[in-house]
Parts: sequence; C-alpha cells; structure tokens
Amino acid sequence: MEAKINSLRALTDSVVPALNFKAEITALNNEIPLNLRVAVYSENNKLLSVSNQILDPMLLILNPMQDQVLSVFKATTLQTPQPNETKSFQYNMIAELVPIALDYLEKVRMENRKRDVVLNFHISVDYLQVQIWLANLARYPISGIGPTQNAIVMAPSGRDPNINLLEQVNELLVLKRYLVKYSSLIPASDWISDFSPNLGLGKHLVVEVPQILQEINATSVSSDIKVLADRINGAERIIHEMEDNLMKGEWDLVVEDSRKFWELFKEDVKGKIKDLIANSTGISQDYAGKFTQALDNLHEYASSLHHSTEKNKDGGPKVISNVYTGGKEDAYLVFLMAVSIYNLLSSKLSKISRPNSGEVK
Repeated sequence: MEAKINSLRALTDSVVPALNFKAEITALNNEIPLNLRVAVYSENNKLLSVSNQILDPMLLILNPMQDQVLSVFKATTLQTPQPNETKSFQYNMIAELVPIALDYLEKVRMENRKRDVVLNFHISVDYLQVQIWLANLARYPISGIGPTQNAIVMAPSGRDPNINLLEQVNELLVLKRYLVKYSSLIPASDWISDFSPNLGLGKHLVVEVPQILQEINATSVSSDIKVLADRINGAERIIHEMEDNLMKGEWDLVVEDSRKFWELFKEDVKGKIKDLIANSTGISQDYAGKFTQALDNLHEYASSLHHSTEKNKDGGPKVISNVYTGGKEDAYLVFLMAVSIYNLLSSKLSKISRPNSGEVK
C-alpha cells in the first residue's frame, strides 16, 4: 500500500474556502481500500482541516480492481492476478478551510523565507487484506463420489490436496491501516495568483485574542498596561454582543453596542492609548493623537444615529429623536471598525508587554 497527494488547487466553485486535491492510492491486488482520511497541516504542523472519504468495496467493481474483487467474493475464475501486482486509484478530496485557518496559513507563509506555502498531509487508509488467493486453489476429484465431481481446495506442495481450507488460512480477510505523511510546496507566485483569490484571502476578518492579554495580570508590567488590558478585554465581550446582534439583523442594537465599545477608550485612557501607539510605532505623540481623535469621531457618529435632531413643527428649538436612523450598512461599518480597533490595540499591547520591550509610560 502506498499513498500520495497530487493535483492540488483551490476549489473555485464553492462558497466555502477549500482545497481540492487527488489522493492517489497504490494497492496490491489483495488489498481493498475501505476508508481514506487526509488531515492537512501547516508548515509548522498545526492542523488546518480534515477530509474523509468512505470507499465502498462494492463500488470497486467499476475500477481496475474489478477482476480481483469479483474473483475474491464470487470465486468465478482461477485466472487471478498475482498478489505482488498493484493497481492504482485516485480519489477526489475536498478540505474546507475556515477563516481562522486561512489567516494562520498566511501568517506562516510570511515567515517562510521565499513566502512559499508548505502543506503537510497526514494520510490514513483503512483497507482489507485478502489472505487467500484463488491462484493457490485447484480442482481435485472428491474421493468416493466420482471423477466428474470436483472440489476447490488449497493445494500446497507436499500436502494431501483433500484438506480443510481453514486449516491453512486462519483469517480470510484482515483489516489493516496504512499511515504516511506527504508534503506539498506551493511557490509564492502560484499562491498569490491561483490560490489567494479563490480562497478569498483578505475577504474574511478574523478576530484574534492574543494570549498575552489573559496573562498580563500575572506579569510584572505597569499599571497603565493592566488598565488597557482590562479595557481591551471588555471590548472583546462587547464585540461578541455586536456580532450576535449582527447575525440577527438587529442593526440598531449593533450600533448601540458600538457606543459602549468606543466609550471604553474615552478621556481617562486616551493618554495611555497615545503612548501605546507612539511607543509601538515610533510616531510622534501628535500623530498618535490623531488616532484617539478618530475614536472620538466614531463614537460621535454612532451616537448620532440614535440621537438625531429634528426641527420643531412650530418653528421652535430642535428636538432630539431617540429613534435609530441608520441602516444595515451603518451597523456593518461600526462593527468592522470596532473589530479592527480591537485587533490593533490588542496586538500592539501584546508586543509592548513582552520582556525587553518598551512599556507604556
């Protein structure tokens, strides 16, 4: 039994990002594949996807193993192939890639010196091994009945042909498993031109929660960093609320939740955020201040969608309406902006909190 992967490509006719490839199995004539499992791993051996395919033995009569299967199960001929001869089969496999797997795969690619993608395939094949061959059977007259009555029996050399078949074979069929690892390299040029567009890279937004934020309280960092970590952890909870309402189509609740998100980064931590941006990027405090000003502007925009002003019908002063005046597109805007800000702040805080890195002053 041997197995390998070929014809690797990105699936083009699917709404779900997926890899499409052929799993080629080369089996001896006395081996019948039953189940094929292929696990796809990244270059650093992190699991990305698993693809399974059940191989119905009765369907093998449609492929090159037809004669062997028929001869094993029906015993219709003595002209069978020899056990050491092989047959090859190809199975079409699909491995779905969820957005977080795609994001991780791209990160690993950027660490590759040539920006190539290396995929490791762990192939597992469950198969039946036939222990008896019809080529080892022969026809012999049945003693005491007559020369025209024959029986098919095992005929090993030096043995009486009139023996019990099961005496020579303890198990007619044995279930076995074949395991092998196979690697495939996708050059950077092929990945960019043929894989990335079809896998939708850049079309999926992945919310990443750096582990460092969950460990900051146990580390010797400044109180300012711990304050920011608490705010960012609070922001994560709000993002999940926003996402739930987004899935339900509650556009007004998404925008309302976003106001709570922006309020986490108001005046009392604005200076800490400016320090974080300046220390992690090297830009000046003035330019970092433009970032915090953008947060204020987003908060004002989200608030205005719930507190629009209208003229009094009698010509008096304007009144404030508490009715949501935005739409679906506004809900998506504030959600995506919130996720982007969360990713940016959490990633920068993670980097600056590492040993030997600059801290927020």
